[in-house]
Amino acid sequence: MGDVRDPERDQPAPKPGKLPVQEIMILAIQERRAYGKKKYGRVLETDNGRDALKDAWEEALDLFTYLTQARLERGDHIEGMENLAGSPELEFDPGQGLAERRVVTGAKALIPDMCPLCKHEPHVPGRCRFPAQDLGSSCICM
Repeated sequence: MGDVRDPERDQPAPKPGKLPVQEIMILAIQERRAYGKKKYGRVLETDNGRDALKDAWEEALDLFTYLTQARLERGDHIEGMENLAGSPELEFDPGQGLAERRVVTGAKALIPDMCPLCKHEPHVPGRCRFPAQDLGSSCICM
């Protein structure tokens, strides 16, 4: 059975790109191996006394955290974020962002009324790129 694309959720099929991803990954692995050998005096080996699954799980959590941070900072809407209302751990302050250990009073507090860059209304979460203003980009909420 073939892959069924959902045009509302799925990205378009890839087009020809610029950089060879796998080749760059191979070079990065070689660099990481050299770094590990310099730092620990040996390359990563099996049966080394560490729990590889626990190490990988912790690294995966860190990776997912950084990926989420990057997406939120560029203005992406992440499915489910509207359900933060009432969370006992988060509060949204438009001037400060999300703060821990406070209660969100409503999901609407997560979405600014207007774009902070161009001031147009309504602000469309996940489409505005206002954090990229230092890069010379313009708001694309519209």
